[in-house]
Amino acid sequence: MNIKEKEMVSSIVDYLDELDLSKKNEVKDTGGLVGADTYTLDLNRGTKFVRRYMIYGDYITIGKDKKQQVIYKVKHDKLSDLLKTLDNLAEANNDKEEE
Repeated sequence: MNIKEKEMVSSIVDYLDELDLSKKNEVKDTGGLVGADTYTLDLNRGTKFVRRYMIYGDYITIGKDKKQQVIYKVKHDKLSDLLKTLDNLAEANNDKEEE
């Protein structure tokens, strides 16, 4: 991973830390989003799984399996920078694979 990619990953973690993921924003269901871009971000420390984030539409799901997942509805403007950074990281990864 190069310096730019490390900076993008660091900013993704910062964006996640800044989101208001509190009880008041918890929802039971997303209403079945169809066609929403979905990003899955798994955080690991070494070989140990730490946490999974699924980001789609205005929602973030945290948790590895259905029993432990918590869904939050977040204002889209709060997610726009995060989604842009995820897109940039995905593009950088695709470019690297094509080389």
